[in-house]
Amino acid sequence: LMEIKLEVRRRSPSGEKTNMQPQIVVVGVCTYKRPNMLRACLDSLTQQLVSPDIFVTIVVVDNEPTPVADVIVDEFGPITPIPIYYVHEPIRGIAAARNAVLETALDMEAAWIAMIDDDEVAEPDWLAALMAEKYRSVPVLMGWQEMVYPDPLPFWAVPKTKRAVEEGQGMKTAYTNNVRFSIDLVKAGLRFNEALGLMGGEDNEFFVSAKKMGFEIKRTNKAITHEKAHSGRLTY
Repeated sequence: LMEIKLEVRRRSPSGEKTNMQPQIVVVGVCTYKRPNMLRACLDSLTQQLVSPDIFVTIVVVDNEPTPVADVIVDEFGPITPIPIYYVHEPIRGIAAARNAVLETALDMEAAWIAMIDDDEVAEPDWLAALMAEKYRSVPVLMGWQEMVYPDPLPFWAVPKTKRAVEEGQGMKTAYTNNVRFSIDLVKAGLRFNEALGLMGGEDNEFFVSAKKMGFEIKRTNKAITHEKAHSGRLTY
């Protein structure tokens, strides 16, 4: 894993190397017992359209007790134009898995971390929207998640509207289903709270803490992911 070449240099239109080093963006995907969903997620990530001034790498963190998702990662290795790496984190809990992403990003000397859930599919310009030049000065940028419900819609469901907030609106917190943030948050000592175990809410706590430390949080409607509503959650 650590053999990633950090000596990447952007090539000019003539094909010659320049002295400008692109910023490394680590896209973290934490997974647990969702092989088919993980495949769909990775398929969307390996087709991302990104600008030449960033170098993207995908890090899949397998949170099962014994390695399982490495087989799926190996399927994409030979066909993806974006490097993809596998990390096994046996300590149960999404917070531990997400912290593994943070530590891997530090080791890779990344400038940015993006996160997406393993049951989501990203639109081709998802990462480009999160890394848009106009938002490069914003430490935390949250995208927009669209839920995909069955037809007909369950009677209790209230579908989200695509434009729930204004473009670039300031936020008090963010969530890891669709976000990118500066490595400076990690260097400042922020980690996901593993004491929360399987209760959830560790991402909200992480970004609330970041906000209190002075890291600005904004939201964009242009970085879109899609999540199919799970059948097990569609009961009254």
